[in-house]
Amino acid sequence: MKSHQALINQLVKDLPNDSESKNWDKKFWIVWFFFFFLTAVLTYASSLLFPQDIYLPHDLKNAQFWTEITIWLLLSLASLRLTYLSALPGANTTDTRNFCISMAALISVAILFHTSFTSLYLDFLTELNMSQGPCGIFILTIGAIWTFALASMVRKAAPTNLSLTAVSLTLSTGAATTMFMHLFCRHESSSHIIMWHLIPLILLVFITHNISPKIMRW
Repeated sequence: MKSHQALINQLVKDLPNDSESKNWDKKFWIVWFFFFFLTAVLTYASSLLFPQDIYLPHDLKNAQFWTEITIWLLLSLASLRLTYLSALPGANTTDTRNFCISMAALISVAILFHTSFTSLYLDFLTELNMSQGPCGIFILTIGAIWTFALASMVRKAAPTNLSLTAVSLTLSTGAATTMFMHLFCRHESSSHIIMWHLIPLILLVFITHNISPKIMRW
C-alpha cells in the first residue's frame, strides 16, 4: 500500500496545470472584451450590408432608447461579474445575482412600456415571417460562439455551481449581442423585440442551462 506522501504526490501529478488554473481569468477578460468589440463591428457591418433591415436610429437623443441600451449593457457587465464570482470558490454572488435580476426586470418593464396590446396579436402574426428574423439568427449565432469560446476558460477555475456559471456567462454574451442588435435594428415594435431579440436570448440561456454539466465540467 502506498504511503500518504506517495498518494499526495500522485494526486498532485493528476491535477491540471496549477498556473493555468490560477491565471484563467486574465485570458477570460481579454477574450470577452475582444468578442465584445468584434460583435460591435460585425453588427455595424450588418447595417452596411443590409441597410433595409438594420440601421442606426436617427433619433439618438431619445431618452427611452438610450435607457434600454444602458440596461442591456448593465445586465451584460453584471452577468460577466457574476460569471467570474461564481467560478471562485466561496465568493459571495448574492448582490450581483440580485442586480442581474433587477436589470432583467427593468428590460421587461421597458418593453411592456411601449407595447400596444390592442394590435399585439396581429403584430406577432407579422413577425412570424422569417424575413423578419435575421436579428434572432444573429443573436443566437454570435451569442453561442462567444459563450462556448469562453466556457473552456471558465472550466479551468473549477466552478462548483455549473448551472449558475453557464447561465451568467450566456447572459453576459447574449445581453451584449442583443444590445448591439437593439442599437442597429430598425424594427421598434414590441412584438419584434420580443420575438427576435428577447426569445433568442432566452432560448440560448435555456440551452446552456441544460447542457451546463457538459460545457462546465472540469
